Amino acid sequence: MTQNESRSIFDAVPAHIRYPGMVVLFLGGTILAQVSLVRAAISDGGAQIEENYYDRAVAWDEQQEALRASDALGWKVSLSQPTSTSVDVIFKDKHGAPVILKDGEFTVRRPHLSQPLGTQNSIKAAGHGTYTIDLPGGLRDGLWDFDLHVRDTRGNAFQKTLRASW
Repeated sequence: MTQNESRSIFDAVPAHIRYPGMVVLFLGGTILAQVSLVRAAISDGGAQIEENYYDRAVAWDEQQEALRASDALGWKVSLSQPTSTSVDVIFKDKHGAPVILKDGEFTVRRPHLSQPLGTQNSIKAAGHGTYTIDLPGGLRDGLWDFDLHVRDTRGNAFQKTLRASW
């Protein structure tokens, strides 16, 4: 074996270029890694500040009582498969009959964001016991929370949060 055959490609680059080049390569890689980390850190819209967190904590007991009263009604609530802009919510009473709503409010949230995407104060009936919720910004993959605060024609108040993943 001759001396030229045992040389690697690493040895083909002269030392006065090879070693400064390695330093530049490592520093450049570090800079690129730091830039990508900073971009990832600020890409979610910044700090997510919870509004009225203290007031909600103070009202925790009343909120839990309202949820227990809603559970006592025995209503079954489910979501249909969403379209590109909306999803249907199906309300049934404890006997399986459709629930006719008088009024209510549907709030659409993404769990990773502190602010709701939108609130719908008018109820859009899509059928007997079925109501449509608009998806602000259209359907996107991931988790969705739907806060339902409704009242039926008999005056029964109902609230529940449904979570869906698409």
